[in-house]
Amino acid sequence: MVTPKKIKPTPTLTDKDWERIELYLKAGSKPWKIASIFNLSNSQFKTLLENKYGDTWESYIESFDAQGISLIEAKQFQKAMDGNITMLIWLGKVRCGQKEPDNNVTIPPAQEQIDKDHIIMQLQHENRGLLEKLGEQKLIGLDGNQS
Repeated sequence: MVTPKKIKPTPTLTDKDWERIELYLKAGSKPWKIASIFNLSNSQFKTLLENKYGDTWESYIESFDAQGISLIEAKQFQKAMDGNITMLIWLGKVRCGQKEPDNNVTIPPAQEQIDKDHIIMQLQHENRGLLEKLGEQKLIGLDGNQS
């Protein structure tokens, strides 16, 4: 005789449980971790979430995640507005694209003249080499005999 599988009843979650779940989702916790906290399988958690909110669980996970990110951004902004200089500088860099100058890459004011002088020196060196070759050819003569 085959023993029928026992079907686990779908667990119910209290309002307090749902508050915790929403907090975890806002905090960016992975759904499978949240499910394990409440001793649920992933499919049970998915079903409960879809029944609770009436939409796909992906859309609600994204929604709560976005809410969490917005709360963090608002808190950071508030800290900066309350006078936290470190947060103000950080938000200036991240949100406003501000940055400190990179001194290693900064071009010296006279760089253009330095580059020109370098080219002139290279040309002078090349000219000396050509003049030396020309002088050697004059000494030998066109017919190959030395004069």
